[in-house]
Amino acid sequence: MCQTDRGEPVVSEQQATSRAEPRYMFGPLERPGVLLGLRGSQVAILALSLTLAIGVMNWVDPPGNVGIAAAIALAAAVTCFVPVAGRTVEEWTPVALRYAWQRGRGRHRWGSATPGLGHDSAGEATADLPECLAGLQILAAPVPAGGEIGVLWDRRADTYTALLALSGGAFTLLGTGEKHRRLAAWEDVLRGFGGEASPVHRIQWLERTAPDDGDALGRDLRERRVVPIDSPIFRSYLEVLDGAGPASTQHEALLAVQITPRRAGRSMRQPGRSKSEAACAVLVDQVRRVDARLSRAGLRVLQGGLSPRMVARALRVAVEPQARTAMARRALHHPDAAGAAPASAWPLSTEANWRTFRTDAAVHATYWIAEWPRTDVGPDFLGPLLLATNVTRTVSVTMEPVDAAQAIRDVEHARTSEHAEGQLRDAKGFLTSHRRSREQQNLERRAAELQEGYADFRFAGYVTVTAATDEELEEACAEVRLAAQQSNLEIRRLAGEQDLAFTYTLPLGRGLR
Repeated sequence: MCQTDRGEPVVSEQQATSRAEPRYMFGPLERPGVLLGLRGSQVAILALSLTLAIGVMNWVDPPGNVGIAAAIALAAAVTCFVPVAGRTVEEWTPVALRYAWQRGRGRHRWGSATPGLGHDSAGEATADLPECLAGLQILAAPVPAGGEIGVLWDRRADTYTALLALSGGAFTLLGTGEKHRRLAAWEDVLRGFGGEASPVHRIQWLERTAPDDGDALGRDLRERRVVPIDSPIFRSYLEVLDGAGPASTQHEALLAVQITPRRAGRSMRQPGRSKSEAACAVLVDQVRRVDARLSRAGLRVLQGGLSPRMVARALRVAVEPQARTAMARRALHHPDAAGAAPASAWPLSTEANWRTFRTDAAVHATYWIAEWPRTDVGPDFLGPLLLATNVTRTVSVTMEPVDAAQAIRDVEHARTSEHAEGQLRDAKGFLTSHRRSREQQNLERRAAELQEGYADFRFAGYVTVTAATDEELEEACAEVRLAAQQSNLEIRRLAGEQDLAFTYTLPLGRGLR
C-alpha cells in the first residue's frame, strides 16, 4: 500500500515474505517548494528583502547603507529559516494574526443561543453552532431496506459524511500470517475508494477512549434477559445497575465515509430530487458498499450507517465525554431513545485559547502527528498509543484517495523538479542533506509502487486529549506524548488554532488542505 500526502509523510509497505512479518517504512515529511525547496512565501520575503537591500545600498550613503542592508538580510533570514516551536516566523504569522483578531473582537468565547430558541412544532430544538462548526447539520437519509442513517452535511465545504461503527479484536495477539491477511484485506477496502468512478472524497478512521459509561452490565443484561423489559424482576436489576459506577476505559472505533457533489458527478443527477436528497442517496449506496467490503475482509461492523441520533451521540461524546453516562442510562431504560437528539450534539459554550479549547465541561488539546516512524515497523506499531493509554483521547487519520493517473503525473513532476533542483544545488555548491536524500529515495519507491498498482492517498493524523480541568489535561497530555514516543511518532501540539484542530478529530473528514 502506498499512501502519500503533499505536505504529509510518505508511507510505503515493503514486500514481505510468507514467513516474515510485514514491515512498513515511512518517509520524512514532504515539504514541496517552488525553488530550491523554498515555499512561495519564503521566496517572496527573500525577494522583497533583496530588493530593499539593493535600494538601501543605492540610496543611502556609506557606511550606514551596509549596516542597514545587513540588518534587512538578517531579519529576512530569521523570518524564513529560524524555527520557533517547530515553525518559522513566516509560518507563525497567519496563525498569530488570526488568533489576535479573534481575541481582539472577543470571538474566542462563544455561548449558544439554543436554550432560548425553543422547539419547533415537531418538538425538535433549533441548533446554534460555534464558528469552527458553523454550517454543519445532521440530516436523516432514508435507507431502501427501511429506517434511516444520519448524514453530516457541511454546507461550507459542500460535503456529506456518514459513519460506521466498527469493532476490533486482539490484533497484537494474532499470528504473523493473520496480521498480514487482515492488512491485505484492509488494503483491498481502501483500493475500492480510488479511481475516477468512486464518488468518495475522503475516508476517516477514529479510535477514541473514554471512561466506562457504566452500561457494560446493562448491555449484557439486555442480551441475556428472558423476561419482558417491564417485568418487576427486570426492573429490579435495572435499579441495581443504576447504582453501579464506571469501572474501566472503553474504546470506540468509527469509520467516516464522505462524498462531495463535485466528485460524485453523474451519480448526483437524479430527477425529482434536491441536491441534498441526491447526495444522501449516493452516500447511502456507498455506505452499503463499504459495509459489504468490510464484511468480506473479515472486519467487524457493529452498525453500517449510524442513525441520526447515534451520529449526534458520536459528536456529543467528543464535545463532553461525561455525557456518555447519562446517554447510556437513558438507553438502558428506553432503548428507542438511544443516542442524542441532533440539536444536542453541539456544545453550548466554547473558549479558544492559545494551547487549549474548552467545550462545555471539557477542555481539549490537539496534537498533529508531524512525523511517522523513521525506521521499519511492524503492523501493530500504534499499539502503545491505541491500547496503553487510560486517558480520554481520540486518534484520527483522514485519507483522501488520489486518482492513479494523477498520482503518477504528480510523482513524475516531483522527480523532474527534484532532479532540476539537485543540479542547481550542485552547480551552486550546496550539499544534499540526509533528509533530502531520503525524500529522493521515497520518490523513487513511490513511483515504482504506483506502477505496480498500489493505492495512493493523501493523509493526515491528529490526536486530541480531553480532560475536565487544565491540570488533568496536562497530566493526560504527558501520558499521550509518552505513548506516542513508544509508537515511534512525533506529535506536536498545535498552538493558536486549537478550535480548528479540535474539529480534525471529529468525524467530519477535515485536516487536509
